[in-house]
Amino acid sequence: MIRYTVLLFSFFFLTAGTVDEKKSKPVIYLIGDSTVKNGSGKGATPIVCSLIPRNIWENGKVARSSNDYAKWTEESAVTAKAFFINLNEIIALKYETLGEEAVKTKLFLTDHTHTTEAGAILNASVVAEGIKDLKRCKLRKYLKE
Repeated sequence: MIRYTVLLFSFFFLTAGTVDEKKSKPVIYLIGDSTVKNGSGKGATPIVCSLIPRNIWENGKVARSSNDYAKWTEESAVTAKAFFINLNEIIALKYETLGEEAVKTKLFLTDHTHTTEAGAILNASVVAEGIKDLKRCKLRKYLKE
């Protein structure tokens, strides 16, 4: 049995895990799904984030997972009564502002999934922005303007 020790005002972040495609509608399981139930039951605040977009472009736009993984992750967050940050959409918009060439040469170097340090910094800043947009999340007050 896993025992959870949760500090007062603890927050924890989760992202999408596996998908069960054997169901009529695919079901996404959150990494640490049981942690959402056990941790939030002990006073911690779960914040679920969608996966970040990959460096895949279609007609000048970043390919999004808004009809699958990001959507399913949001649905799982709602079901778990957790906060949700749609990193997939927010980061895709940032990438599009920077442009395909800049993203490919500065934020991704080896493949379409793993970012450079600059890409990681951009993604982390988007997480902070996302927290600031969570109106009822107490973690907001700990972020600098």
